[in-house]
Amino acid sequence: MTTDAPAPPGVLTAEQVAFYRAEGYVVLRNVFEPAEIAALAADADRVLRERADAVHPDNLRVRFKPHRATGEPVFEVLDPIADLSPVARRMTRDPRILDALHDLYGEPAELFKEKLIY
Repeated sequence: MTTDAPAPPGVLTAEQVAFYRAEGYVVLRNVFEPAEIAALAADADRVLRERADAVHPDNLRVRFKPHRATGEPVFEVLDPIADLSPVARRMTRDPRILDALHDLYGEPAELFKEKLIY
């Protein structure tokens, strides 16, 4: 007995899937509303304000890069973020993303890793 299950969602066109397979990427425009993007930006700012202790060179969750002119460390990445930001958590589990990934992978997508690059 075989189960060749996963077929739905079907949110991407055949052309988008073919482009992804040929080029390795696909651009999805207007997936989130401007208000949703603004809410994520505001919550990312909130995390930085309320969790300033997390932005420390000894914290494995963060990454710094050298400033191009001075060489001083500049905060760049918080990884992971979804456990600190309910907005990021919602977006990483949003069907608008997961269903598109399902179409590309041919099976349900699972969150493996997420990060916020400032």
